[in-house]
Amino acid sequence: MAISGAGRTPVHILGIALPLLCLIVIGSHILLGYWSFPQGDIFWYGRLVNEEGIGNALADIRQTWSGRFSTYSLSCLLAVLAFPYATNLFIVASLFIFIISLTLALWRIDALSFKAALFDTAFFLLSLPKIVKREAFYWLDANIPYVVPLSLSGLVIAFIDRSVAAKCERWVLGSLLLLFIIIAGFNEPFSFLLLVVGGVCAFATQERRSFIFRRLLAMLAGTATGLWADMLAPGNYHRIYLHKRYIPSAASSIAEALGDMHFSGLLFFLLAMLAYGILRNYLYRPPAIRIRKTLAIGFLPVVFATSCGSLFLLAYEYKGFLIGGRLLLAPCLLIFIGALLVSRRMVFQPSILHKITVSIALVLVMMLPNQSIYDLFSTLQQAPHQRRTALQQIEAARQAQQKGDRAFTVEAMPYPDSLLCSRTLTSDPAFFTNEMMAHYFGLKEIRAIDATRAGAHPYTP
Repeated sequence: MAISGAGRTPVHILGIALPLLCLIVIGSHILLGYWSFPQGDIFWYGRLVNEEGIGNALADIRQTWSGRFSTYSLSCLLAVLAFPYATNLFIVASLFIFIISLTLALWRIDALSFKAALFDTAFFLLSLPKIVKREAFYWLDANIPYVVPLSLSGLVIAFIDRSVAAKCERWVLGSLLLLFIIIAGFNEPFSFLLLVVGGVCAFATQERRSFIFRRLLAMLAGTATGLWADMLAPGNYHRIYLHKRYIPSAASSIAEALGDMHFSGLLFFLLAMLAYGILRNYLYRPPAIRIRKTLAIGFLPVVFATSCGSLFLLAYEYKGFLIGGRLLLAPCLLIFIGALLVSRRMVFQPSILHKITVSIALVLVMMLPNQSIYDLFSTLQQAPHQRRTALQQIEAARQAQQKGDRAFTVEAMPYPDSLLCSRTLTSDPAFFTNEMMAHYFGLKEIRAIDATRAGAHPYTP
């Protein structure tokens, strides 16, 4: 942030320490990505590809499971190229691009320095609820559909106002159309959010003949086309029939999800992000930006209502997994950006009311990252052991396959409550990760002994 000072004053030292702290936080998240390991659905993709080939596997998934063509194309490709030992490299690249795109987008949207945007990114990473980071960042099968499209969209937003030669503009529009068809094929809730938020931004654009407006229309057209192609897949309706997720039961699950502690946690997250924006605006007095009052006030309710509405696109999901933490990544990010924009319209004066507001904001902002910092650095200590255990489990399964064993037991994952553990093996052979890993290696069942010795596993049936 724009901190002024001369010499080795405390303000000058703070100006050096804050970027260093940001780099430590960001580097720690990327390092955790390096220590991540395969778990969950990737074993299923690997088995399908091994048995049917990529083309037939994708056709099978679309017919019987889901229409997320971008997600499953990338998942099946990784099942061939990187599974099981190099999936962590994809997560490292994904997190790195996500952090860069978020920093660039905040820098462009909020009209502040790159240093300020870097600090905002680090604060956002620390403030995200643990359930969101555990699922969306370090579980490959959620990283692909939820982090990758956000990263690509962030890069587009960062450079959407850059003009090009008139003869190149058609290529830009065509590229945006194709890119957002691909982005919409990653997951339905984010595509729905893109349509609503992109439509609001297009409506708020004052110059309807500008190249920015045309680019927004290309993005919306691509998103709508990709979402339509996704939702028409027969697999979506097969799952509705398979899981009996008809309108009454789907509405019941969604009502339950809205009352879930993770989703209701968005309200506290919203308050905390507004507090951060208020404190940031008060301390650093950033230059005023022009933003419509109706857009600034209406953006956050629109994002929250759209996030609730997007759950209907997941009505075919299992009841227990309808409200996974991965689903909250995009709403949290949009709430964070909206809170920064709303706070930029506030003008602070030396009154008692304003001082009380800033004091409350300071308390909220200081409370939020404490547990996140503990989780981050404790997981850094545990991560090498966890990755080593995961690779030993895979190697043990491979040896059991070669010996012709039909069932075997492996050592349970240590520290199952850490950020890296989302869908690890459990003591129940019917748990879906156990089943998928067993099917991948041609085994009847796999058990993980003493799976709860370090704490209750969050997804043990």
